[in-house]
Amino acid sequence: MSHLRNTLGVCAVAMGMFCLTSSVQAEMYVAGQLGVNIPQDASNVEFGVGAGTFGLSDLALQNSLMYGAKAGYYFDSLKWQNFHLGVETEVFNSTPHIKQQEVTLDPRSPAVIASTVGTTGTLQGLTNRVLTWTPLVVVVRYQAGAFEPYAGVGLGVFFSRISDGTDSSSSTDVGLNTHLGSGIA
Repeated sequence: MSHLRNTLGVCAVAMGMFCLTSSVQAEMYVAGQLGVNIPQDASNVEFGVGAGTFGLSDLALQNSLMYGAKAGYYFDSLKWQNFHLGVETEVFNSTPHIKQQEVTLDPRSPAVIASTVGTTGTLQGLTNRVLTWTPLVVVVRYQAGAFEPYAGVGLGVFFSRISDGTDSSSSTDVGLNTHLGSGIA
């Protein structure tokens, strides 16, 4: 929860500073978002135990509800016909849990005994929570009356936490965040 508070605070400060220092006319907005996260399988999964490094076969992830908020700014001076250019910041949460499944464990380092190659077993489901913050997204929208499709791309920061009910692990990674959607004017 502290990640969410900190992230929302940084988003609000960054967008506020950007809007206050801009000298062009603009359309500002704040919106909630709700959708479905349809993740790809987790691939190239590696973990260390003692002196050894192990890899797992691809892990299937569950689809999940995605919810969050965004604040944006469309520049009136950056219009071309019905296209508008803007920027936004967003934060959203999803829970693409890891399904219970058969997995294959393979050693990835010489320190592991070769007899473990191809060991197969059942992985119990794991709880997975991902908070995504995209500090700056470049957005383009097309105004076609009441229907306004848009697309955006920006650098995302992904705060994830995985748990089996007794143990948990957290990580922070950077990646690409893209989105497509439609607004109603």
